[in-house]
Amino acid sequence: MERVKSIKDLRQGKLPQDFCEKWPEESKLILMMTTETPSNRPTAESLLELAVFKEKHTQMSDHLNEKVKEQASEIIELRKMLLEKDEELDSRADEVRELRRQLEERDKRVEQMFANNKLCAVCSHKLVNPVEEMDTG
Repeated sequence: MERVKSIKDLRQGKLPQDFCEKWPEESKLILMMTTETPSNRPTAESLLELAVFKEKHTQMSDHLNEKVKEQASEIIELRKMLLEKDEELDSRADEVRELRRQLEERDKRVEQMFANNKLCAVCSHKLVNPVEEMDTG
């Protein structure tokens, strides 16, 4: 019931006395915003220019600017890390290419040894030529 009375009083441009004493600026603002004629009410833009909102708006803006700066720094660090990882990846790719090249060379040598009958086709052990064994021994 008290709520209904408060809303009716507000529509008639009345606020509780203790509220008006405790928050005089806010009381004036509430009465301006609840004026019966909409064209007499302040615009959102004009409200933001009031000290009550401007201070909070400035604080929020400062907070958001600080967050943006933090995120910009984080983005810079992440980009540096990404560049480092790209360089590492390129280096690893070079290593892989070199290892593949070496493997291909060994495969060719093994094929040549099989072709020259220097390796056993069954077990891949080196075949010893008796003449070579006498020369080295």
